Amino acid sequence: MSKGKYHDRQDLGTILQSGSTIKIRQTNPDFKGTLKLHLLTNDRNTEKVSVITSAWTTITADAATTPFVSTPFEGTPATIEYKIEGDQKPLPIYEHGNDESKFFETWDKNDSEFALIKHKDFQLYAPKLDREAMRNLDDFASMDDLIDYYEDIFRVYNQMIGLKNGDTGTDKMTQNRYFLKADKSGIGGAYYGSDWTANSEPSVSIWLDKGRWSSLHEIGHGYQSNFDGKGMYTGEVTNNLFATHYQYKLFGKEEADKIGWLFNGKKEEVEKALYQGMIKEGKGYTTINDNRYRLILLTMLKQKAGDEAFARMHQGYRKLAQQPSYFAGKYMLPDLMNKYYSETSGYDFTPTLEKWQLDLDPLQTELNRARSYEAVAPLADIVPESKLAAARQLMDPKILITSNFELVNNKEVAPLGLKGNAKITLDMEDLGQLEGKSLLIKEGKKIVATVPITKKELQVSGLPNGVYTIALPNDTNKKYEINRPYLYIKEQENALTIAVNEIKSSKLANQSMQFLGLADIYFGEFKTNLDQSTGSIEITTSKPHVNYSGEKYTAIAVHDEENQLVYEKEIQGTNALVGLDTFPLKEGYKVKIFHAEPKNRLKSNEDILDYMQNENNFIMTKWGLQNIDLVNNAEANLIQKIEQQGNQILADPQLLYNPHSAIKSQLWVAIASLSEPNRMKYLNQYAPIFDAQ
Repeated sequence: MSKGKYHDRQDLGTILQSGSTIKIRQTNPDFKGTLKLHLLTNDRNTEKVSVITSAWTTITADAATTPFVSTPFEGTPATIEYKIEGDQKPLPIYEHGNDESKFFETWDKNDSEFALIKHKDFQLYAPKLDREAMRNLDDFASMDDLIDYYEDIFRVYNQMIGLKNGDTGTDKMTQNRYFLKADKSGIGGAYYGSDWTANSEPSVSIWLDKGRWSSLHEIGHGYQSNFDGKGMYTGEVTNNLFATHYQYKLFGKEEADKIGWLFNGKKEEVEKALYQGMIKEGKGYTTINDNRYRLILLTMLKQKAGDEAFARMHQGYRKLAQQPSYFAGKYMLPDLMNKYYSETSGYDFTPTLEKWQLDLDPLQTELNRARSYEAVAPLADIVPESKLAAARQLMDPKILITSNFELVNNKEVAPLGLKGNAKITLDMEDLGQLEGKSLLIKEGKKIVATVPITKKELQVSGLPNGVYTIALPNDTNKKYEINRPYLYIKEQENALTIAVNEIKSSKLANQSMQFLGLADIYFGEFKTNLDQSTGSIEITTSKPHVNYSGEKYTAIAVHDEENQLVYEKEIQGTNALVGLDTFPLKEGYKVKIFHAEPKNRLKSNEDILDYMQNENNFIMTKWGLQNIDLVNNAEANLIQKIEQQGNQILADPQLLYNPHSAIKSQLWVAIASLSEPNRMKYLNQYAPIFDAQ
């Protein structure tokens, strides 16, 4: 999270006129940080920046400009010495509680080109052309009222991510200030940058309007955490969770629906289009390919989980980021939401996230079911289209932000009195493994139906509308997993086909590598899926590194046992093709991974990479990837994961005594794949897991 990290700066109280010079140096020999001098205007093309060292540096202003020195926050304080030659004017400065008339009197008297509003959380740097607008604010009673408004925005945003005054740990409130300005040569309509956030016009008009979406949106960019963009696109989405939260707090339900960005003043039209895409066309979070629709989905998810869950996710992630083994690519946002949202609220968000076609960590999904969290789903997934209006009448008064995709549990829609039947088909080669046993249909802890398994097609009648958890016994000779552990009852007649697949290769043998680009920003991932005999590569941005424009930055090539090319892809620094590719990958296949900057920008959770080589060559074994040059022990790598998962199951009674556990089956298959004596050693070591029911 950047949160305006490098925005904070100190003014020198003056405005240099064009042609004037400032001579500056840092004189404290104990100061070891970096200081910068910015000469700021309302146009990047007339601004200058220079690093301040112990030697004198002289900069000449090309336009009327205000000098600012960056604020260092760590270590010994800096001491600066400076001299100004040439014409200058005093910089009008307003702080909360000052005499507003005297502020404007100073500004008028000197006809200053700029003025500065200062407060503990932000500074607003305004050009002269905004003077009259600031003197006669449309949305605020006074300058203090304007400052109080921004103070409230930062208070709410800080609260949303769980920052606290007085905390001394990872939840400590940061002391820096945002810098808000104008930049007539800026990109887009407005932007958030490392040094400031600006309106891309000569005016600071967006910063003077109450509830203005663009200002809330750009401030929100600074609150996006390092988990953003991991496992799902969120670049122009999660910042808007903050903006949406604030607009609905400020304007209230009805007004925000009309004027807020979330529904663009066209709620019925937006809802209809979202329903068409998600329900009728079966799209997911990624393939819906519209950031407003994605925002609606994530807003509904956050609202159901609650503000505390959202804060805990950020608090938990900050603690993870302090661990020595921390690597951002290890923590996918869908998994973090499923963990913190579910554990805080007591609801199981797995069916919703899976319905949106997001990949989830199987351990957390099983934990949610083992803990009997109640599954939740969007209204649109469990209520017929013809009954949505009645469902909305029931639910909308209870929540602030409403939609056909608001999340509910079964109890909440029960008053509608809707029921349906379900035909459940078990797609399984050897049904005899399950004959005489029962399929369970659960609602949280409650078993609502026990269905004897006598044939592949099972019938259940009269289930109230909702989403239910499916449980199959795993006390079979062979180990199985099911692909769909949730049953949706929406229409009068519903159908679910469950693939019951024998586990022949454990998911514990699957591996991944993450690709980082410019500024160590994640842009893609390679995964092995031995259990499916496939591999995949996903690229999430078209410009991983602009300094490698037209050049190969990352590449992958896969060959089979006969050395025939199965798949290859080259990712250049710019114009990279965004998307997900899946290809065959089996034991004996060879994989070649290239990265132009492997030392710090090719990552894996496992010790399988040679970071000093641009090219890493692997052979696929039944235990995972073996680096041909490093000759790593793939079996030893798998054993580490076996021990980690085994110990985790032993330490959690809900996992240990779960009679429907898929991860225990995955563990058993992983151990069974080991060579002797490892196989027998770990079967004995983790026998309590397999004996527990």
